[in-house]
Amino acid sequence: MRRFPELALAIANDEADPQGRLIADVATVSDLLPGTPEEQEAKLAVLDRIRDRLTPAVTDSLPWDERERVDELRPPDGLRVLGPKDLPPLLRRRFEENDGRVGTVFYVKYRNDVMLSDGHNLLRIAKATDNVRLPDGVVVQTASRATIFAEMLRSMERDGSRASLVSLGAVALVVVAATRNLRGALAVLAALLMGVTWMVGGAAWFGEKLNYVNFVTLPITFGIGCEYPFNVYDRSRLLGGDVSAAVRRVGGAVVLCSYTTVVGYGALIFADFQALQSFGRLAVSGEIACLTGAVLFLPSLLHLIGRRKAYSSTEVVAKAVPRPASSD
Repeated sequence: MRRFPELALAIANDEADPQGRLIADVATVSDLLPGTPEEQEAKLAVLDRIRDRLTPAVTDSLPWDERERVDELRPPDGLRVLGPKDLPPLLRRRFEENDGRVGTVFYVKYRNDVMLSDGHNLLRIAKATDNVRLPDGVVVQTASRATIFAEMLRSMERDGSRASLVSLGAVALVVVAATRNLRGALAVLAALLMGVTWMVGGAAWFGEKLNYVNFVTLPITFGIGCEYPFNVYDRSRLLGGDVSAAVRRVGGAVVLCSYTTVVGYGALIFADFQALQSFGRLAVSGEIACLTGAVLFLPSLLHLIGRRKAYSSTEVVAKAVPRPASSD
C-alpha cells in the first residue's frame, strides 16, 4: 500500500508515449486518506502543539464568544494515523478485494478523447500501465481490462497468421491429394484464394476490424471454402472437361450447401456480443465470396485452361502434318 502513491504517479506521468498522453488521472485508496503515514504523523505533531498551547489559562482570558469558537476548533484527544480500514464501508468497498485486502485496487481514468475500442490505444495503455518500474527499480505488475485485451491482441497477432498459414497449407495438401492433378489443384486453390481475397478486401472496404474472435474465420474459410470449387472441378473432370454441364449438375447442390452454412453464420449477426456479430458478418461474406469463386471464377478459369490446352494440341498436330509437295 505504501507503494501506491509512487505507482500512481509513475502511471499518471506517461509522457514517454510518443503519440501523446492517454491517462488523465489515477485514483487510489490513498487519495481518500489525509496523507501518507509520515504526513499524518507530521500533522498530528502540529495538532499536539496547538492543543498544548490552548491551556485553560489561555482560553479563560478570551471573550466568551471567541472561547466557544476556540473550544469547537480545539483538536480532540485520541487522534491517530488513519489507514484504509478506517474508511467508511461505502468508500472502502471500491478499493477492497473479496478476501478483505484493501489497497491493491486502483482506478486509471483515461482522457475523454481516447477510444478504448481501438486496439492500438489498448496496446499503448497496456504499455503505460503494465510492468511499471518505480524510481527505486522495483517492477510492479498490474492487471486490467486494457492489459488483458492487449495480451490477447498480441497473441492474435503472433499466432493468427501462423494458424492461417498452417490451415492453408493443410488445405492445399488435401486438394492436391484429392484432385491428383497439379493443374486442377492449382485451379481449385486459385478459386479459393480469390474468394478469400474478396472477403478480406470487402471487410477492409467496409471498415470491418479483426479481433480475437473473428480472426478464426480465415482458417475456417480455407477449410470450408475449398469444398465448393473442388466439387465443381471434380464433376467437370468426371464429365470429360465439360465445365458447363458440371456447373448445371452440381451448381444447385453447392449453392444449397453454402446457403445452410450462411444461415448458421447469419444467426451470429444478431448476437448481443459485438465480437460474435463481427464474426458472423465476416463468415457470411467469406461464404458468399467462396461460393462466387466456385460457380463463376472457377468455371471461367477451367474454360480458359481447356481452350489453351486444346489450342496447344491443335498446334502440335498441325506442325506434325507435313505440307504437300508443290506440283512444280
